[in-house]
Amino acid sequence: MSNTNFNKIAKIIAKHTRVKQKSITLDTTVETIERWDSLSHIKIIVDVEKDFDLKIDTSIIGELNSVKSIIKYIETEDKA
Repeated sequence: MSNTNFNKIAKIIAKHTRVKQKSITLDTTVETIERWDSLSHIKIIVDVEKDFDLKIDTSIIGELNSVKSIIKYIETEDKA
């Protein structure tokens, strides 16, 4: 997993959940951040799409519920 991708994702999640970026790890999930609610999740996904120039299919948005799953999706799409 790329450090660059991790840092971008951590920054996006921190922005929309109002937690400190340094508190976000690869193991961070919707369950570990109280403020990562459904509205924050949509904002996170929109920013991921913008920052990584992706279009995420709505059928998998719910599955992108952790730092690891978002990074894995981005890196898989980069190879496609």
